Amino acid sequence: MRPPRPAPLALGGLACVVALVALAAAVGAGATEQLDVAVHAWAVDARTEWMASAATALAVLGGTTGAVVMGAVVVLILLAARRPWAAIAVAASALGAFALSETIKAAVGRLRPEDGLLSVPGASFPSGHATEAAALAVALAIAAGTRWWVLLAAAWMTAMAASRLVLGVHWLSDVAGGLLLGTATALLVWALVTALRRVGRRPREASTA
Repeated sequence: MRPPRPAPLALGGLACVVALVALAAAVGAGATEQLDVAVHAWAVDARTEWMASAATALAVLGGTTGAVVMGAVVVLILLAARRPWAAIAVAASALGAFALSETIKAAVGRLRPEDGLLSVPGASFPSGHATEAAALAVALAIAAGTRWWVLLAAAWMTAMAASRLVLGVHWLSDVAGGLLLGTATALLVWALVTALRRVGRRPREASTA
């Protein structure tokens, strides 16, 4: 498995940050309102019983408790596989994304849709579920380093984002912001971890030369 390089990861993360800032500015200016309302109405009208059940299950799985359990399991598996750097990256991505999401929610203070299927507290932008799904999925995909994991990560992120729209608890721009935030966090954390790992290897390589 080819180890990731810090430069491409950092560039990808910064690109997501720029996109997130632009999206947040658009949300604040009301530029996304028309599209958000239209997509919300369509998602609610198209919702079926099985879609609601699946989305509710994802809401539980991707909630705070579910995300903590999944993250802990992944970290333990990586530690058991003797991949401590990957475990650090996954844990830092998940925790960092959560902290950033809550901070941005408090700063933006956007209201949720009023007709959500579930009663969900807190501000709307960005979606915490989408943020955590992206952070864990992207961090794990980088750790795995295979195309199959990239596809699985994309599928998980898409399913979680769609579930928030089906439940009517978020606007489209909320889930887009969450995906950008989670992806940015994972990419930047991995860039830092990879750079630190390379720096740590140099003294050992020099001593054995």
